Amino acid sequence: RLAELESLLGVKFKDQSLLNQALVHRSAVYSDKLAYSDKLASNQRLEYLGDAILGMVVAERLFESIPDADEGRLSEIRKRVINTRALAGAARAVGLGDWIHVADFESKRGGLAQEALLADAVEAIIAAVYLDQGIEAARKFVLSLLAEAVASAQSDNPEELDTKGKLRERIIKLALPPPEYHLVAAGPVHNPKFTAHVLVGGQRLGYGFGRTKKAAELAAASYSLEIVSEMPDTDLEAMRRLAILSEGTS
Repeated sequence: RLAELESLLGVKFKDQSLLNQALVHRSAVYSDKLAYSDKLASNQRLEYLGDAILGMVVAERLFESIPDADEGRLSEIRKRVINTRALAGAARAVGLGDWIHVADFESKRGGLAQEALLADAVEAIIAAVYLDQGIEAARKFVLSLLAEAVASAQSDNPEELDTKGKLRERIIKLALPPPEYHLVAAGPVHNPKFTAHVLVGGQRLGYGFGRTKKAAELAAASYSLEIVSEMPDTDLEAMRRLAILSEGTS
């Protein structure tokens, strides 16, 4: 079964037990999710090693690709690449959540807890690749998995980062799941127009339009921020309940 995941990750392991261990969340070790014969240590030690490798690889790439950036600028960009949200996004892109061994109670937790679980698994897999095939393979894997995040971090508009960051912070403080962006393209290929919808717990919050994906997401985030700021407490409570119901049926 792991061969399918290897295909998604673009890595063929010599020792599949390393990949298997990288997928074992600590909650599963003490639950009945794994058969006794399959019991493994959790991925925490691999996560520790993977975090260090990830930091080195991304720092090296930014150092080489942005020669005119000072230490402060490089550190700022690195934070946009190496964070729970970015790593969880990379994990979702390959459907990693379907492969992680986790206790039932942990899998039902949403929001930041679920994002952290995915991010930790990504770091553990990075370490597994390194131990199995060495630093060059690990470097290639990291840069392939996070290619979009690295490119985006280097070119992001500060206004966009600020607006989307404020919306995310506001949503999480309200005990709601982190916002997600759903994009719809229309028009000819050479001149498309995009509509972005902000979804919170599966419910549409706000929307926006733009000639680029980023412009549409920025417009949607800005509008959603206004809506949340003016939303009555009763509506917020209704959103929380619907979000909980949505998580329970997903």
